[in-house]
Amino acid sequence: MTQNVPLIQSTTTRIRRSLSTPARASVTFILSAVLLILAFPAVAAGQTLDVTAYGAKADGVTDDRAAIQRAIDACPAGGTVTLPAGTYRVGSTVNLKSGITIQGAGPEQSILVMPRQASATQMFYGGRLTGTTISQLGFRGSGAFTGNEYGLLVNGATGCTLENLRFSDLRFGMKLGAGEMSSGWMVRDIVARSCRIALFLASCKDSSFVNLNLHGEPEQPSNVHDHTVYINEDVTNCVFNGCSFSGGAGWALQFWADRGGTRNLTFTNTVIDARNGNHPIVVGPSFSDITFTNTTIYAKTGDSAVWFYGGSNFTFDGFAVTGAKNLVIVDDNLPVSGIQFKNGTFTGTTLLYNNWGAGNVLFQNVTAPQAPTTTTQEVITTTTTAPRPTTTTTTEAPPTTTTAPAVKIAPTTTIAPVTTTTRAPATTVAAEPRPTTTTTTVPPTTTTTAVTAAPPTANAPTTTTSAITVTLEPGDATPPQTQAPSSVLTMASPADGETVGGRVSVRLTVASETPVAKAHFQVDGRPTSLDYRAPYGFTWNTAWTAPGSAHTITGVAYDKQGREIGRASSRVTVAAGEQSRLPFVFPVRAATTDSTDPAPDAPYYEAVSALVESGAISGFADGQIGAERPINRAQFAKVASIVLGIDVEETTATPFRDLDDPDKDLYPHKYVAALYGISAIFGTTPTEFSPWNPLTRAQLVSMLVRAIETLDPGVLAVRSSSSLSVHGDFSEDHARAMAIAEASGLLAGIEGYGEDWDPWALATRGETAQIVQNLIGL
Repeated sequence: MTQNVPLIQSTTTRIRRSLSTPARASVTFILSAVLLILAFPAVAAGQTLDVTAYGAKADGVTDDRAAIQRAIDACPAGGTVTLPAGTYRVGSTVNLKSGITIQGAGPEQSILVMPRQASATQMFYGGRLTGTTISQLGFRGSGAFTGNEYGLLVNGATGCTLENLRFSDLRFGMKLGAGEMSSGWMVRDIVARSCRIALFLASCKDSSFVNLNLHGEPEQPSNVHDHTVYINEDVTNCVFNGCSFSGGAGWALQFWADRGGTRNLTFTNTVIDARNGNHPIVVGPSFSDITFTNTTIYAKTGDSAVWFYGGSNFTFDGFAVTGAKNLVIVDDNLPVSGIQFKNGTFTGTTLLYNNWGAGNVLFQNVTAPQAPTTTTQEVITTTTTAPRPTTTTTTEAPPTTTTAPAVKIAPTTTIAPVTTTTRAPATTVAAEPRPTTTTTTVPPTTTTTAVTAAPPTANAPTTTTSAITVTLEPGDATPPQTQAPSSVLTMASPADGETVGGRVSVRLTVASETPVAKAHFQVDGRPTSLDYRAPYGFTWNTAWTAPGSAHTITGVAYDKQGREIGRASSRVTVAAGEQSRLPFVFPVRAATTDSTDPAPDAPYYEAVSALVESGAISGFADGQIGAERPINRAQFAKVASIVLGIDVEETTATPFRDLDDPDKDLYPHKYVAALYGISAIFGTTPTEFSPWNPLTRAQLVSMLVRAIETLDPGVLAVRSSSSLSVHGDFSEDHARAMAIAEASGLLAGIEGYGEDWDPWALATRGETAQIVQNLIGL
């Protein structure tokens, strides 16, 4: 095409010389139009337009704004504008349009840079967008403290998506709102560094924010009023899952608005880290009905974790606060109501500073170390069943509570963690002997509440339970026997001494008022399965065992802090005539070994055996177990859902349209739906899951880490900001998960793991089994 341009220009020049001035103008216009048509031909919906074909140089020097704008303007609804790897300098704002996708090669490969601006200038701007997607791009300004550059400013959006983006050195990373109402945002996998405000959110409803890793710059003379995440007015019905907010000149997370109400927000699995910033969380008036579940807060030494200048119906359920002296401040004794902190740990000394807000700030099952208190506080204790952490974006209904009279703690009294004793009907609950225990006696009609100086020991609960009979699944040998009440945990099935066969339903009975967070199952001491949902159990496949062999099945229950609170076992015998080996061919090392038997010296033999027993791995039609074969996304969904005990119901609701028709067992739909429901797995696009695509090792590790951080946040090793795996900072998307997996021991036993182990190679079924088995063993 470029070879024809000089010829056209030459022809235009000759014609102009032979015509009068008006005629020359007309001919010039016509030929120029022809030239533009030849240079930028029309495109059909669904086609892809490369910005370099429209003149972008991607050299970091040439201003590519006009070329990018031409490509966007030419792109029809349903089309995609691509920015290949390179650095695109934009001197002014690029205007977005509805119905298209703008996609780079990756947030560290395709980078938009903007030079210093004299006034606020957006790199991308959109108003009233519908169905626009922006992905795989990096946005970089001139400097966090000196520039006026914004990454994105979008108002009035409907059904738009931002995914896999990186913002750095900007005044604002993402500014969504402060104009017309937006709805249906999907914002996920976002990183922000060296931004004064990473996310500003206002006028937004019915939207999801997933896996945001945002860091705001600490205080400088020019940014004292900036915050990492600033949630402003008119934000409703939004969910945040798996997000980390750190730094901030003012607050890591600020809820503040001069007008307009913000309500019905849910934060699940959130990390707030203000150690390299100023303060963690602040709440202003007009904010209500906001729930935090599974929250980790790091504060500067002596700071307060959450400041309230107003607000109502805030709930923190399941939290750990480190570094703060005070858990809560109600500043200037302003009116608050319905503030609850439940089921958490706190390393500071004062729950409620200066007693402001007493009666409207409740603490329930909050554990703190013994410390002297010089401030009068009112601590409200309740007797309740501690709810399990919510692991989806659906807010659970609050538990029914029976509130005991408020216990006033005088200034001279040493405050210790307030623990809760729950009393079942017609059951006497005895307070467990503990060192240095002070008991406050209340009238006979109320519950005695112990204010104790040390956290409860591992087997603290002492109660009784009524027996529960659970029926075995089809194929089991005999029904279980009803067990007599004996402890907080009993084995409902199989019964002790029972002869079993086929697929055996293993089920635990847990005292109804025992705060179980998870159950861990073992067969003969080998970790086999986890379950995070009642009723606790798994299905044991006896086809892997020898007929007539005896086995011990053990279930262990843990609370939210990872403390064992009970265990139960059954000794069973496999019925005679049962199949004594796995009916699949297993790869072996030694040529002399019978290839039809599972060989103990085969790679990942023990791990695969355990997953076969639990039904998480099945064989192929050709009789192979396929330990050496790559694992695809659908197979991974099944393995993770079964082994981690995630609810797999008869639901297949996901946004993905490429799962094909389910089989009789609803595979893979129900497994994908289970993981998608806890934000442990996402699609390759908003509407495609690509179930049959293989997973790389890096993707596999990230998905498993994401799943366990959702289900059991405290079980994995905490990675410091400077800690990396042996692979270093090999990927913005996966380096963090790889470092956590390595530090937690998830990669132990992986053949060849080390600097030469390629994280981008395809993960095998055997490697998956080993990593999952390591996870169960935690």
